[in-house]
Amino acid sequence: MSRDQQIESLRKMASRSVMRWLFWSCVVGAALCVVAGFNAGGIGFYILAVFLVFIALVASRAQPHIQRAAKAIDSPLRSTLSIIIEITEWSDSPTYHAVIANPDTGSWRMEFIPQYWKPVAGTLAINAHFVPGIEWPALLVADEAIIYPREKPQKIN
Repeated sequence: MSRDQQIESLRKMASRSVMRWLFWSCVVGAALCVVAGFNAGGIGFYILAVFLVFIALVASRAQPHIQRAAKAIDSPLRSTLSIIIEITEWSDSPTYHAVIANPDTGSWRMEFIPQYWKPVAGTLAINAHFVPGIEWPALLVADEAIIYPREKPQKIN
């Protein structure tokens, strides 16, 4: 998927409030599982409810970052920077971080999930897009990919 297609996908995800929809679907599903578990007396419904609550929490934490990234696409607040991509392969699913050194806002370490591309560890030239009121870049745009935070980035001293 090209960078422009990734940007369009991000716009659609934000405009449709996919994470908000997922959050509420999981909350309602978990409540129904608790009622079903109470009525049926089976532990399986309670296990499913806990799983759905976990997914709801993940969705609720990701949703603001997706909204900010979509808003940042058209933001005039931009900087050309280079980032360092770090890949930690300590499980069957690697963890990806972007370290951003910005002379204006300081350095940040941002965890991200690559979508439709395979990051390679090393330095990458990007355009950092900002939104007012947020210190860290809401969106990083490279030649072939976009990056936005999975959770609140960590400030590096």
